[in-house]
Amino acid sequence: MKASPVVPLAPGPLAAAVRGAVALAVPLLVGVRTGAVVPAVIAGIGALWGVSHDGPDPYRLRVRRLACTGASAAVGLLAGELALRSGRPAAVTVCLVATALLAGAVSLRGRLASVSGMHLLLGATVGGGIPVPGPWWQAPLALLSGVGLVVVLSAT
Repeated sequence: MKASPVVPLAPGPLAAAVRGAVALAVPLLVGVRTGAVVPAVIAGIGALWGVSHDGPDPYRLRVRRLACTGASAAVGLLAGELALRSGRPAAVTVCLVATALLAGAVSLRGRLASVSGMHLLLGATVGGGIPVPGPWWQAPLALLSGVGLVVVLSAT
């Protein structure tokens, strides 16, 4: 039997890896320490989505991309959350269908719009499926704080 060759891993950008680890861990750690676990998880989701769209571009372009995707995800999250809070299961279904149509229309406008449309639909899906305790504005604000943390960390 022949042994397969060991392929060494290519070195990755260490700063981006550390930034991603910190951006994902900090909201969750704060949530566990304060007892606000659900908003912390949503902030972690925002950080995850932010890290996944961060790149080596100039800072101005990175901030624009993160702001567009974060804002569209927060709007979708708010729409899904309001539909879920209505107490009618059909409202969530209608919200997801309407958001999918809007996201598809937005996606036709270019690469950044396509990513923003996808995050609009992802936000609505999360908002329509995770009941968040507290006021209606808390979940979108938590998601934006996660994205904002990525923006702040990428400035360093």
